[in-house]
Amino acid sequence: MIYIFATYQHCILSFVKSNIAILILLFSTALLGCSENGVPQQENGPIELRFNFAQDSNYQYILDSKMALEPMVNGKTLTITQQMKLLSSYKVTTTNGNNKNVAVTYNRITISSGNGVTINEYDSDDTSNKNELFSSIGNLMNRTFNIAVSKNGITGIQSLYDDEQLADSNSVVHTYGDSSLRKAMLQFLDVYPNSTIKPGDTWKKSFSTSNGFIHMKLENTYKLKSIDEGIAHIELEGQIRPEDTTQAMVFSGVQSGGIDIDIKTGLITIARITQHLNGKITAAGKTNEVSATSEINLIGNKL
Repeated sequence: MIYIFATYQHCILSFVKSNIAILILLFSTALLGCSENGVPQQENGPIELRFNFAQDSNYQYILDSKMALEPMVNGKTLTITQQMKLLSSYKVTTTNGNNKNVAVTYNRITISSGNGVTINEYDSDDTSNKNELFSSIGNLMNRTFNIAVSKNGITGIQSLYDDEQLADSNSVVHTYGDSSLRKAMLQFLDVYPNSTIKPGDTWKKSFSTSNGFIHMKLENTYKLKSIDEGIAHIELEGQIRPEDTTQAMVFSGVQSGGIDIDIKTGLITIARITQHLNGKITAAGKTNEVSATSEINLIGNKL
């Protein structure tokens, strides 16, 4: 019995020695498929990050924007707060290669504005709220318009209102109207790079956007930080300039933040952006210096 066991042990050792080169080769090949922390190599890219919502699928974005303005008036600093939450849904209606037509519906909006003395609030779902200051915004809710999107972002937008309708509407629609709401979302719908990327790669995008009643031009630089379980983690740094320097409100500044994007669909699962602004507000022939900070959050999910 001892002889049989020794012989068996000798055979095993001989097999290991004679095949050690093969074992090393197999082990090395396995390592090549992983990063240093054991994550599959594809987690390090390159990847194609694009708008790829599936045909007939429904998606939802919740945009939450908070802003605090501090104007200097007669030598005193005032604090004005502004918050807007917008819930909107997106559905791909037709697809032609990489080009898609997407039906967008504003489902609900809430607005709160205060100056430390009075607060104005509006909720489009609250039919008892007759606040005339924001009531026109309710006309934008539960209406659908179309956007044309390529794999790299928006290529065309259908307005809910034409120029004549806007000219006949009150100033609040101009402030929180269709154009402003679309511009507020543009920062998150026009984020995709024009080529494949891997961690460490950067790309740039420039466009006009809105934050409440402030209209601005953005020049964003994006960097793919990492890829984890099908999610691309992106950081951004941006320069902010006024969209029109002749307007009553002119702001410049910077923004920074992070965006997580589902690689398969292009859906932004979560985004957080902070803005720091300085500008001027002109009213009644007087110009006042203003500083502002803003926090913009976005949550996306498939319905």
